[in-house]
Amino acid sequence: MEFQILGALRLRATGPAVEPAGHLQRVMLAVLLARANEPVAVDVLVDAMWSGRPDPRSGQRLQVHVHKLRRVLDDPARLSFGPSGYRLEVRPGELDLARFTDLVERGAAEDEPSRRADLLREALDLWHGQPFDGLDTPVLADETQRLVERRLTALELLHEAELTAGRHASIVPELAGLVREHPLRERFTWLLMSALYRDGRQAEALDAYRSTRDTLVEELGLDPGPELRALESRILSGEPDTPAPPAAPAPAVAPVPAQLPANVTGFVGRQAELSQLDDLLGDTDTTTGADAPPVVVVAGTAGVGKTTLAVLWSHRRRDRFPDGQLYVDLRGYGPAEPAAPEDVLAGFLRALGLDGSAVPGELDERSARFRTLVDGRRMVMVLDNARTVEQVRPLLPGSATVTVLVTSRDALAGLVARDGAQRLGLGRLPRAESVDLLNRLVGENDRSQVDELVRLCARLPLALRVAGELVRSRRGDGMASLVAELVDEQHRLDVFDSDDDPHTAVRAVFSWSYQNLTDVTARLFRLCGAHPGRDVDAYALAAMAGTDPRTARRGLAALARAHLIEQTHDGRFRMHDLLRTYAAELAAADTDDADAGIDRLRAYYLHTATLATDQVSPHLGAPHLIEPGTVAAPTFTGYDDALHWLDTEISNVVATADPAVAGHVTALSYALWHYLDVRGHFDEAIALNTMALRAARETGDRRAEANALRHLGSAYFRLMRTEESIAHSEQAMLLYRELGDASGEGAALNNTAAALFDVNRFREVVPLCERAVELLRRDGVRSRLASGLSNLGSVYRTVGDYAAAARYLHEAVELSDEDEDRHRLIYPLHELAFLANDTGQPLEAIEYAQRALDLAHQTGNRTIEGEATYNLGRIHRQLGEHDLAVRCQHDALRVAEVTDDQILRLQVLVVLGQLHLDVGETDAALERHREALAIPIDRPLEKAQAEEGIGDVHAALGEHDRAAVHWRRALTTYLDLGVPGAENVRPKLSALS
Repeated sequence: MEFQILGALRLRATGPAVEPAGHLQRVMLAVLLARANEPVAVDVLVDAMWSGRPDPRSGQRLQVHVHKLRRVLDDPARLSFGPSGYRLEVRPGELDLARFTDLVERGAAEDEPSRRADLLREALDLWHGQPFDGLDTPVLADETQRLVERRLTALELLHEAELTAGRHASIVPELAGLVREHPLRERFTWLLMSALYRDGRQAEALDAYRSTRDTLVEELGLDPGPELRALESRILSGEPDTPAPPAAPAPAVAPVPAQLPANVTGFVGRQAELSQLDDLLGDTDTTTGADAPPVVVVAGTAGVGKTTLAVLWSHRRRDRFPDGQLYVDLRGYGPAEPAAPEDVLAGFLRALGLDGSAVPGELDERSARFRTLVDGRRMVMVLDNARTVEQVRPLLPGSATVTVLVTSRDALAGLVARDGAQRLGLGRLPRAESVDLLNRLVGENDRSQVDELVRLCARLPLALRVAGELVRSRRGDGMASLVAELVDEQHRLDVFDSDDDPHTAVRAVFSWSYQNLTDVTARLFRLCGAHPGRDVDAYALAAMAGTDPRTARRGLAALARAHLIEQTHDGRFRMHDLLRTYAAELAAADTDDADAGIDRLRAYYLHTATLATDQVSPHLGAPHLIEPGTVAAPTFTGYDDALHWLDTEISNVVATADPAVAGHVTALSYALWHYLDVRGHFDEAIALNTMALRAARETGDRRAEANALRHLGSAYFRLMRTEESIAHSEQAMLLYRELGDASGEGAALNNTAAALFDVNRFREVVPLCERAVELLRRDGVRSRLASGLSNLGSVYRTVGDYAAAARYLHEAVELSDEDEDRHRLIYPLHELAFLANDTGQPLEAIEYAQRALDLAHQTGNRTIEGEATYNLGRIHRQLGEHDLAVRCQHDALRVAEVTDDQILRLQVLVVLGQLHLDVGETDAALERHREALAIPIDRPLEKAQAEEGIGDVHAALGEHDRAAVHWRRALTTYLDLGVPGAENVRPKLSALS
């Protein structure tokens, strides 16, 4: 596999490199390649692909694009999913950036100038435009700029080597172009002046200097730097030019990272601490004589402003660190897992110019490589929110030129004792600064009340900000009412521990809001902390509390007023990380109530998911294990309501699954499998059914084991993991057979057949589908039989047995019509439309296709919507209705772009090629067919149709030899697959001979 990012994004499995289809897929692949071999969070991908626009369906849409991207990779397992997000495996030498880096490093290390120049030019030849050309997304902006800088540095190294090798005359034109393109980059001017001077062109060299000087003065108000001025002086005095000083290898591979968060606005106070940091850290410089990096630990309680201070100081002293600023949130305190040092180092190494495929695998190796890359560089590092010494120590540089600021709620005594760090204890704000902050938040108020509230907030910045929000949210004299509530000793804020224990401090910050809650609302707050998902609604919280939704809704409103929870735009509720941690601690103190709440939540989600499934997938017949009336659930008025609930709650529902609660997880996996399949949640389907499989095997539940295996087979099929799909489906088939479940066995056979059909192994599929229908007839489950008949009819149509196809498809329509099963009915109607068109009945085909399209719109089935529209276009072409045919194909192409359906895109392009040829547009026809062939998916049937189309174009142009080549390719594929098509190609070839 080959990946190219140094220009337009391209990939190649076999044949020429191609651009991935669809803008969103290109963005996703670009972000994954920018962080090759590292996990990329789902939120990062969503933000990159949809530019931060909120969309409740973005998670589902991302799954679709992940599925499609896996289909174009040589190995779908390259793109894996884990707790930290999606990870794309890129092997050594596959990424052009890795090859560029290697060649630049080798060139920089080469002593012989000519060889050095050759290696650097080979590296630069890998570029074919701007990095990630055409992908304008903020997530890639920093990486793009970093890569551009690396290319410019490599160009400088190249021309320095060329000068040293004596090739000054030959590089003048290229350097002149670089100076025009980058007039403010003085190094290019220096190189051009040197080349001209050595070539005896003194006047032109001085002209180049004057031009750059004028540009610098006009644009920046600056004179040229000392290096450029010194060269001008040598030229004016007629001194012989000296060879270009060899550049250190580091700049070629070490861009300047700028990772600090945005500078702080509205900052109040802390001038003494900022001065103290100046004293502790001094003026970092290579001349200080220090032999260890200056490290300061900013320690203090939660909410005291440690991060703000560190970031503000780093921005104010940024001029001391021209080689870059590194920042990371170590997530030491919060619900998420603390950042692992090896993951942090991988990010730092990438920011310093090392591509993902070159990052060492072991922590010690990453740490050593990091120390090497920053050695001698004037940089600042902010290691924010550290939890332990062990988390920080591997990240420390070895160079005295790198300043390190660590923030933590812990004193991190080990860093002071062993690593020579200095500690700055950050206490509460002075009274005057606290008053200033509060006045900025709420405006001028009665001075005595402000002073009292400052005292009650213990001069803690976070507490003051929360108090300010509470004052602003109250009607009338909000500050007076808040002070009156808190002044009573029984309800006063907890006193912060004298030793600045961060855990106690966190509780104290929020306790004055929590202490004022009623018992009922306080319990709801604790249960929110026990909830396993990221957000909650009144029904779920009512289930946890064993109360009614109305009471839960009132409690959530009270929590929102107390700023202990926030309401989202869609009416749901969520906590930020600190509050969630606090609530979880409170819940943990009453484990019996929390555990009982989780049990009730599982029952609620299972019950409601089953109710929703009754609307969305009525054919499923999922058993109702929870007694009606025991759990309050929303009422679904129809398909749309139920689907919206599932789309909104699916992550929460899956989060309650636990293989230790076998009955729940197996029932939940059965209820959700069809929804997860049609909505594209394939990774969740695999995770849930893997848990169900484990639970079923541990409890000896053979039927649940068979169901989980079958559902895994279906999910792996969707992800194009054909072998795994077949293996799980065959295991399921054997288990169903042991259980005497003919319907289950038939459904598992259908899974196997679908996996084989998708890779065009049609001859193997027919007997499997026939056997599946035989089993499904025996069992009598009508919905499954309808699916089996539809699949069998589709296979027979594909291989050209139209009579058998019609028989089975009409039977499937009859069954689905009788059961009023719209989900099942859509598929045989869709296939009958293809069949009617293939057999020369275009008017009947239009009727079937329109019915399928109407059902697709009603049920939200985008797959059939696109395919039915595509088929309508084919039919209109058969009828000679060219404009209608073109319009349908373009409509279908838009659906393919939205859903990233590359198979549909391939099919549409073939028909568009035919339509262009129909009206004599041979160039456009060739372009469409070639575009179809370039789509990197394994679909030999459609590729053969494109080959046939190219042959038709060449024949129309009178290029008969070229036509014959493409027709023979198409004929060979048709015969190999055993599908119709050969009967159309043979007469064309015969006519040529």
